[in-house]
Amino acid sequence: MQNGVRLPSAEILDQVAEEVRTDRLPELIHRLAMAQSVALTMGKLRFNQDSALKAIMAHFLQNGERRVLLLRLLDQNLVESTEGVVQGIIQEHGLMGKVCAIVTDGDTAVSEDVSLPRVICGVQILCTAVGKLLEPLSGLINKVGNLGLWNDDPENNQNW
Repeated sequence: MQNGVRLPSAEILDQVAEEVRTDRLPELIHRLAMAQSVALTMGKLRFNQDSALKAIMAHFLQNGERRVLLLRLLDQNLVESTEGVVQGIIQEHGLMGKVCAIVTDGDTAVSEDVSLPRVICGVQILCTAVGKLLEPLSGLINKVGNLGLWNDDPENNQNW
């Protein structure tokens, strides 16, 4: 337990980290959906909540090898402040223009400023506009839907 949140076991975290490295997206979707917090291992480092978001974005967006990453933000305060957190990370790491969306399972409103990354509810996907996606976004969304993670609210599912 950390701050009242039950963390996934080290074994699960290691499996998730390996799935990130090997792009096993369906398994990663399932693992993160089942996880009880936003916690990943990268090498010997472990991050939680906003630290996880910062580390993940910096690592994957800068190395350019990963185009799609799935997150589940269970900390309500983090969910509510996701857009601001993302903006700070983007500015700090010089990533403006590389991030097109971060999706949480909270009720964060979609940004009305088209110059900012869109914060979209319903599915846990972080995608960048750098290079090709690992696979067509529509196919990835279908996989998420098949795992029962899709938000059935049509207002949250539009514009994909």
